[in-house]
Amino acid sequence: MSKKKNAKEKKLPDHVSRRMSDQAWLHKFIFVTTSVLVGLAALYIPYVLFFESAPVKHLELSDTASLKEVFFGGDPWLVACIPPKGGVLNPVITTAASSLSYDGINVASVNCSGVLPSGKTVAERFKLTEVKSKTAFVCVDGKRATQVPKKTMKTSDALVPWVRAKSQLKVRQFTGTAQLKTQCLKQKMCLLVVKDGELTPSEAIIIRKVGLSRRLVAYGVIDSSKQSFSLTSRFPKDRDPTVPTVVLIKAAANGTDSDSGTSVQLHKGTFGVSSLQSAIDGAANDDAPFTALKKLYTCCRCFFFAAMTLRLLPVNLSLTSIRAC
Repeated sequence: MSKKKNAKEKKLPDHVSRRMSDQAWLHKFIFVTTSVLVGLAALYIPYVLFFESAPVKHLELSDTASLKEVFFGGDPWLVACIPPKGGVLNPVITTAASSLSYDGINVASVNCSGVLPSGKTVAERFKLTEVKSKTAFVCVDGKRATQVPKKTMKTSDALVPWVRAKSQLKVRQFTGTAQLKTQCLKQKMCLLVVKDGELTPSEAIIIRKVGLSRRLVAYGVIDSSKQSFSLTSRFPKDRDPTVPTVVLIKAAANGTDSDSGTSVQLHKGTFGVSSLQSAIDGAANDDAPFTALKKLYTCCRCFFFAAMTLRLLPVNLSLTSIRAC
């Protein structure tokens, strides 16, 4: 038995043992390398497909539907001018398109010297200072287009953050009547949130989600613990001031202060994304139940007089904190 056992335990020659060890190491190396390459491919292919799926849309001047969507649809667009005779698009634009698509910003190209259905050229319609391959402008929120500065068009590293900043959703904190009139009451439609104190993070997220999906609407917030808003007289008597009250406001066509025709609607639904989206969509109809205002409402900062005590003979006269607006 001991002889057989010793025979089985007999060691292989050194050169055979080394060869087997090298082969085992090589197999492990091949396995690990193959696994890493497969993993990288799994990550790289979706990455390439994502960014390659963000082409630059070319706008035909005869396609009025696409022109309206890009120029006045509300969603953010970077529009680049191209030479009228089929020139090559500025490579800065194509490089920036990949990064901008990640932020939901679309990129298009158009012949800025071409004539629109209105009879004006693109350059004339948007008041472009020049028409070159390095000319581009941003359309967002249905507002007037903003031309990209020359120095910003030199590199994509400069262009991308500039376009991102211009395309950000604006939710304004109103602190005065003048700001309220110009940035809300005189807009085509404004969603106004009135609440005592600041919005909570979850409430701010709701407004942001609604705003990103409905870019043609202006958005604003009034802290009713700091500002007095005259429209609160129309709010329900049992309203909890710490809960957001949403007011939808539609501006008059003429935009004047007197007999303006500005109308309001109190949102009676829940303070949620789908509920507010539905309210905005419904308010766009001409037969929506809005109440016309006889005058534009005001918003002013509330302040307090400092308390003081006057002692006159045996009578104490005290001027307590008086809220004034």
